[in-house]
Amino acid sequence: MNDDFESKEEGEASVFEGCVLIVIGIIFLIVILGVISEGRVTKPITDKLAETIKNNPEFFFGDLAQNSNQTRENVRKNLIALARAKPFSNYDSCVKERFELYQSSEIVKQGVLIDYNSSKEDEVIKALIDTHIIQKETIITYPHNLNDLDKLFNWDRDNGMKYIYDILDLMDRNYSKDETWSFIYSLTEDECVRKAFPNDD
Repeated sequence: MNDDFESKEEGEASVFEGCVLIVIGIIFLIVILGVISEGRVTKPITDKLAETIKNNPEFFFGDLAQNSNQTRENVRKNLIALARAKPFSNYDSCVKERFELYQSSEIVKQGVLIDYNSSKEDEVIKALIDTHIIQKETIITYPHNLNDLDKLFNWDRDNGMKYIYDILDLMDRNYSKDETWSFIYSLTEDECVRKAFPNDD
């Protein structure tokens, strides 16, 4: 009986994998056609796909997406691929612009704590933020965030730029840290998918 159950599960998994491969193949063909025809051939197709997604959101976001984390991620990747393939959607530009907007938002940076290492340079920057940024604004000590680092950058620029390279190094490490920004980047991707397939209701 267990063998029958396992066979059934394997069969369902194979069917699903086959469906995913078919979808990926279709997306690939749409992209190729779009490139060759400069969007003339694929625009009706992608418009129809957009209409299908809008009218059947449960297929993309409902029961299918609830089966497993892997399934949800596959659906998400397929939607991103469709958004990229849609002519004139400018998906990649949308992601880039919105992600940069998030990274420059003071509200977002307020919630992103600075990730220091144990180097002497980072210890100096930490002390500078305590002395020249936090103590000038409040008597309460709190964990340093990226807004504090930006303020220190401006302070150093006005005071001889003695620590500029160490500050820039710390900025680079924090603004490019994948685990810090991966959620924001995923959020940006999802926003741009919705923008590519707007709901006209």
